Amino acid sequence: MGFVEAVKTCYGPKYARFSGRAARSEYWYFMLSHVLVLLCWLGLAVALFLPALDRVLPQFFDVAVSLAMLAIFIVTILKGTEGRNRFGPDPLATRAREEIFA
Repeated sequence: MGFVEAVKTCYGPKYARFSGRAARSEYWYFMLSHVLVLLCWLGLAVALFLPALDRVLPQFFDVAVSLAMLAIFIVTILKGTEGRNRFGPDPLATRAREEIFA
C-alpha cells in the first residue's frame, strides 16, 4: 500500500472504525501524513511569529524595556504549581484561601 492510498483508506472507509486490522505500511504512511501536516503548521506558525517578534522587540527597546524585564513580565502571567510547595499552600485552592486569610 502506497502513501496516497493509505491516507485515502484511513480518511475514507476506515475513518473512525475501531475494529479490524491495518497493514504496517498503512499505519506508518498515515502517521507520516500526520507528521507532515504538523510540520507544515509549525512552519506556518514560525513564519507568522518571527515578523511579529521582529516588530515587537524594537518597541520594547524604544521604551527602555530590557529582555530581562520582558522575561519577568512573562513569568508573572504564567500559572504557578498546583498544590502545596515549599513556599506554602496553593492560594488558588479553596481550602488554602481559608488557611491564608483566616
